[in-house]
Amino acid sequence: MGRAHERREAQLIEQMIDNRMDGLILVASQIPGSVMDRYARQIPTVVVGHHEPTAESFDTVNSDDRQGARLAVRALFDRGYRDIAMVAMEWDSRHVADVSPQREAGYLAAMAELGLSDRARILRVPSSEKPHTERLRAILTMPDRPRAIFCWSDLDAVPLRNLAWELGLRVPEDLAIIGYDNNPVAALPMIGLASVDQDGPRMGRLAAEALLSRIAGRRTAEHVLVSPTLIARGSF
Repeated sequence: MGRAHERREAQLIEQMIDNRMDGLILVASQIPGSVMDRYARQIPTVVVGHHEPTAESFDTVNSDDRQGARLAVRALFDRGYRDIAMVAMEWDSRHVADVSPQREAGYLAAMAELGLSDRARILRVPSSEKPHTERLRAILTMPDRPRAIFCWSDLDAVPLRNLAWELGLRVPEDLAIIGYDNNPVAALPMIGLASVDQDGPRMGRLAAEALLSRIAGRRTAEHVLVSPTLIARGSF
């Protein structure tokens, strides 16, 4: 999410506009909505992984990230867990429309709905540092390590699962973990990570259909949310 990434992405978009592309699908874009708006007024644009339902110049297609977080927290609650923390990315007001803040909002809402607001904890990993190994290790060695963790993405949930094994923590006996995105690695037998699936193929089709409609002349913005599902595996 660094400014350097934003500048590079902006340069690529400007090159596509200069090359007279018919339209753009931006996936997990790092540029703010105000900048997207400027580009979308020059070229038909659909954005995936960016929640801005009031945008008028571009369309969005997203997993219902808040609902996905609710599914994860509810699943942990139903298994008897109450000390449920969330590993989330650092973010600022310029990126409130990104998926991590949306999943964070869903986590906090779910904890409130279950009467666990006083036990909600957001454990942040830096947005500019990858991998997050040392921060994840610090989380797992905290004196008050949570009993269950919902990770904003499998990008951190899979390494967290591996680190737990390295530290001698049994999953789920000592630590329950649920991720988000249902990365193919999550399904490997040695990983067995429960994860929220956002139905990427459907989102891709919807984004392509929206872009073709934009290119054909549609001017009214469309903002689509795809319902996620929880893929239960042995990590919780």
